[in-house]
Amino acid sequence: MSSFVSLSESRGMEGLLLTSRLLPGSQPNGQPVLEFPPTSDQTLTWVANMTVGTSLGITIRDSTGTLAQSAPFTIMNGRM
Repeated sequence: MSSFVSLSESRGMEGLLLTSRLLPGSQPNGQPVLEFPPTSDQTLTWVANMTVGTSLGITIRDSTGTLAQSAPFTIMNGRM
């Protein structure tokens, strides 16, 4: 079963290109599990098609080089 995950930014990111990656939850500098195409949109929607129980983290880098990383999170059963 898949669920939609939506990330959004609302703090004046207009004009910046964002690059987002899903990484193994225990390896914030590891090889990406999934890379999203660069975007200047303020919202990213992803169909969470990973196995239940998978631990992930998300890394977002903007075109200025600023990096943000989430805490690890675990894929759980969900409904669409």
